[in-house]
Amino acid sequence: MTIASFIRRIRGNGRSARDSTGTDARIRSPQIAAVIEDVLQRLHAGEQVDDAEIERRHPHLMPELDERLRALRMIEDARHRAAKYLDSADIGESDDLFTEEVLVLRDALTGYELLDRIHYGGQGVVYEAVQRSTGRTVALKVLVDGPLASARQRYRFAREVDLLSRIQHPNIVTLYDSGVVRGRPYFAMELIEGLPIDDYVLLHAPALEDLLRLFTTTCRAVNTAHQRGIIHRDLKPSNILVDGDGRPHVLDFGLAKDLQISEGPNGGPTVSLPGQVVGTLPYLSPEQVEGLDEQVDVRADIYALGVVLFQLLTGAFPYPVDGSSQAVRANIVSREPTPLRKAFSDESLGAAAPSSELDDELEAIVLKALEKDRARRYQSADALADDLDRYLAGDPVEARTDRRLYLLKKTLRRYRIHASVAAAFLVILTGGLIGTTLMWRRAENVARTAQAGLEMGSFLKLGSVDRDEHRLDQAIAMFEKAIEIGRQAPTSDPFVERQRYHAHHRLAELYFETGRAGQAEPYCAAAVGIAEALVRDHPEDLEWRRKLGFSYILRGRMTFSHGQWEPALVYFNKAAAIREGLVLHEPHNAALKSELAFVRGWQGWCYRKLEQFDESFEHYMISHRILEDLVASHPGVVDYVVDLARSESKIAVWHLSQRTARDDQAAAEWLQRAGNRLIRLSEGGRGQARQWDINRVRDDIQTNRQLLSKRAEERASDLD
Repeated sequence: MTIASFIRRIRGNGRSARDSTGTDARIRSPQIAAVIEDVLQRLHAGEQVDDAEIERRHPHLMPELDERLRALRMIEDARHRAAKYLDSADIGESDDLFTEEVLVLRDALTGYELLDRIHYGGQGVVYEAVQRSTGRTVALKVLVDGPLASARQRYRFAREVDLLSRIQHPNIVTLYDSGVVRGRPYFAMELIEGLPIDDYVLLHAPALEDLLRLFTTTCRAVNTAHQRGIIHRDLKPSNILVDGDGRPHVLDFGLAKDLQISEGPNGGPTVSLPGQVVGTLPYLSPEQVEGLDEQVDVRADIYALGVVLFQLLTGAFPYPVDGSSQAVRANIVSREPTPLRKAFSDESLGAAAPSSELDDELEAIVLKALEKDRARRYQSADALADDLDRYLAGDPVEARTDRRLYLLKKTLRRYRIHASVAAAFLVILTGGLIGTTLMWRRAENVARTAQAGLEMGSFLKLGSVDRDEHRLDQAIAMFEKAIEIGRQAPTSDPFVERQRYHAHHRLAELYFETGRAGQAEPYCAAAVGIAEALVRDHPEDLEWRRKLGFSYILRGRMTFSHGQWEPALVYFNKAAAIREGLVLHEPHNAALKSELAFVRGWQGWCYRKLEQFDESFEHYMISHRILEDLVASHPGVVDYVVDLARSESKIAVWHLSQRTARDDQAAAEWLQRAGNRLIRLSEGGRGQARQWDINRVRDDIQTNRQLLSKRAEERASDLD
């Protein structure tokens, strides 16, 4: 039986059970999940599991349990076949060689206890290991050829370490540690115990809404990598693992492209040879397949996400991928994707009737992600996720905004009860003509509002791309266009208000960062006003409280730049109060803690300018303690290390401002700590992405050490 038919039968059984028994199905679902979890644990422990015996013990869970067990066996069989392949002579890795490698690493890697090999690939061997210092189980990746690896292999491996250190996201694998042992580069990362996303869908058969929410979470994670200047280039189900709690995790950045570093003859080593196709063929975009390296940007990942979504929905690929590589490449470049419902019901895939869940709107989203022309795809992973969110909410989707009748139809459907009641009442009072006219006017107004919101979103995305690619004048024009559209739309619509906020905040940020604070201030004030209103109207929305905090910080920085310390402190105090509340609500959110440390540092600076030194020192130390905790819990995150060194440099400056011999000694000690921290970072081959910030902190350290030396000479002269 094929994957598609498994998905179809499992979902079909689930729907029929809900339709026929209602409450019984809701009771059976967690019971089946518990049985499957028990089976997985027993298989992982090496036990033999008899499916027939399990079914005899749980007759009330049939036939759904039978389908889940058969899906599980299909996945296990595929894993065993893959394991045999990896252990074959094709790889050249015998059990004896594996044992010898483990012995070498076990003797040299004193900080880790190796447990088992869990993956063997072209880039490296991944072991399950225990980090002795923390006791946590990690995935330890070691470069395959060790001392004999080529320069390109070593560069690719080191670059993967650097890229992972730049990303901190709950749905992207976390880097813990890295180093070299006996000529073998290695790094330790979070061990994700889960299933590839397609196997997870096959086994758990989530409802369509849950499947799409799982996928949007994945898109948000990928977008975070894109915002850090990282293109994955090898997105596929096996690189998206779903853990036992149903959370997806993106991993394996070995083939990623770093937009912050130029590669090539004049820009350093390259990950691949010119024109070489990098990645897994069925998931590559047309520009990747054609070897157009200069055209490969974040939209290549959008295409891969579109292929993955197509697979999750249908169990098939958008095009035939079982022929020669030349044929597959031709399909990707020129052949239009198979319609979703046809792929789902194709007889070659063990077809039944088309799924009623795969409607035109969802198909439009998938096809927009799979556009041959990258200019017509979604321009960001967030845009794809946003459109799926609109689809789930029953709102108009961006993929079909060119059809105004479609927008009007969606609006009428959304307000069908209100429209029906209003029409009936008006027909009774004044006749059908007036009632119908008013109903259509209202619907048309709502449609125009939705259209305005979508148009604003499009200009915001274009402006963000221009800003990231340093086309600042074009970015400003795009943000101003979004604001202009927002002025013509009703201000009471929440969707439009959100877009208005983003347009004003981003434009204010852009003006301020390019030294035009005067032009930035009115836009920042408008952003604060919009965010305050949204928080007031939606106090339960934590994300809007966070955005309001960002705008308070920006307003505080602008005020600080004018030498207005007390007004600036007011804004920073408001931002800190918001961040403290959010950290209490999400105590394990590292990003929120980092933001709190940032604003605490600004508070300390304001108090120092106001010569309230005790309060200043207290806030500096609070910021430092937060950053110390972040570095301890996330040692592989370069951003936290650099921010901690900067914090220590600021504390040294505070001591210098006291102008006593005792404080000068304390300042020297803090500068020494900050300098040593940056030295260790450089010696570990990390920090290239934050080199500009690192150099600034080093310059501050050097300047302040010179000041200390001068003071010491003056004191010695006074004594003489």
